[in-house]
Amino acid sequence: MDAIRDKKPLPAMEPDVAAAARYGLELTGQNKVSQETFDAAVAVLGYRGTTEFTTVMGYFRLVGLNANAGDIDLPVDRTETDLPV
Repeated sequence: MDAIRDKKPLPAMEPDVAAAARYGLELTGQNKVSQETFDAAVAVLGYRGTTEFTTVMGYFRLVGLNANAGDIDLPVDRTETDLPV
């Protein structure tokens, strides 16, 4: 997470995890993916899994845009601690 947040190279990971991570980073960073990245994601996740992964990422972008548009903040009386970012 730190590498993604800080826009640094990702640490070493299993090839299947790396393919999914590269797909997510390309799609969110460039709003598209290369054919090579798409093919690697499909090899790991299948066509349906790649579509579902894309849909989930789109959903979280939608939620984030809505939260930012309405200047939604966390409740002041919450008891959960902040995540380290």
